[in-house]
Amino acid sequence: MLDVGFPDAEGERLVAAWERRLREVLQLLRWPEGEVAALPWPGGASLAFAAPPDVLYAATEINEWAWDAGVADVLGGAAEPVAEAARRLGELVAGERNPALIALLQAARDHRAAALLDDEVVSVGLGSGSRSWPVAELPTPAVVPWAEVHDVPLVLVTGSNGKTTTTRMVAAMAAAAGHVAGWSCTDGIWVGGEAVVAGDWAGPGGARRVLRDRRVEFAVLETARGGILRRGLPVTRAAAAVVTNVAEDHFGEYGVHDLESLAAVKLVVGRAIGADGRLVLNAEDPALPRAAGGSAPVLWFAEDGRNPVVAAHLAAGGEAAVVEAGVLTLRRGWTALPVVPLADVPATFGGRLGHNVRNALAAAGAAWAAGLAPEAIARGLRSFRGGGRRQSGPGQRLPAGRRRHRHRGLRPQPPRGEGDRGGRPPLPRGAANRAPGAGRRPGRRRPS
Repeated sequence: MLDVGFPDAEGERLVAAWERRLREVLQLLRWPEGEVAALPWPGGASLAFAAPPDVLYAATEINEWAWDAGVADVLGGAAEPVAEAARRLGELVAGERNPALIALLQAARDHRAAALLDDEVVSVGLGSGSRSWPVAELPTPAVVPWAEVHDVPLVLVTGSNGKTTTTRMVAAMAAAAGHVAGWSCTDGIWVGGEAVVAGDWAGPGGARRVLRDRRVEFAVLETARGGILRRGLPVTRAAAAVVTNVAEDHFGEYGVHDLESLAAVKLVVGRAIGADGRLVLNAEDPALPRAAGGSAPVLWFAEDGRNPVVAAHLAAGGEAAVVEAGVLTLRRGWTALPVVPLADVPATFGGRLGHNVRNALAAAGAAWAAGLAPEAIARGLRSFRGGGRRQSGPGQRLPAGRRRHRHRGLRPQPPRGEGDRGGRPPLPRGAANRAPGAGRRPGRRRPS
């Protein structure tokens, strides 16, 4: 992805010139067919196109040439001729090709196993069913012990507020069911109740660290808006994904300028949900019923079971998590499964702490969708004390640790965590800001 800045009056012409030049050079490179997309925002746009996973850095060079050539076409100036560019870029593509990586990724798809990759490591399977290798030492698919490779139940959690608490609640439920839970969030990473590292790990790097830990039997990943916009989802499949709510914050970043576009970003997690999974949504947040409508099956949650969105959904045989007579209740159509009285859930203060009631409902719906029994959900909520930040339970302390990211661009950017920090500085006319991780020059590593 390439972020570019320009006066709004010239934006349409510049984006059209970029796309024309991009398609021209891709044809010469015999690039595989794929999506080309431009996301406009006031004063600029984000420009992207699909690329094979083994040539992402070369793809960034291609994108940069197409932009520079398009700017020259529209605003004047010199640009590298397309034939010369195709020769140069073709050499970069050829040098970056990794047939062993492509073969391993295809084999993982054939075995219905997840695959994760970064600059240094490739892994197949998740958690206790994962196997990892250095990028330079990939095995042939024939020698991978595929009978031992498998995924583990996985829940994604996003939203404007309540993400970390909901993540930890789901992990507590998984632990109560007897699983070794691994989770990442803006407070750090935990596995089996052990604090592994502190800091903001609500992005792809934290996800990979949890999902490659072979102790993990059930994974929960806080998935922040910033990580989604910069790097996409960390996985392609999940048992459940939660959107806790959508609030008016972080406007003006990455093309998000209103509540509707922010809701659309949050709902990207639904793309990881298949026919047997559930997208768990807050029925009492007006933005979510308006924005929902993808293919993922939905489980709504609401404090009031008479909520019209919930009522209509249950009447059609759908699922929901609601409060009925002071009891957290899971419903499938008209069948009710009472789980636990709110009076027995310490984090809700007997049901008086409304935001934690909603967090508990979201967590219960996600845990149920991921296969946990109502009894385990109840035990997890009874044991969950909430605590403060940097705690996963009473008295537990995190080790010292901090993560730093490098950002490339025309000017320094404010510090931000891996998941959801900071804003975007304005770009000058015709400028380009390379998205972190989208590509590298020789000798540079992609942030993870």
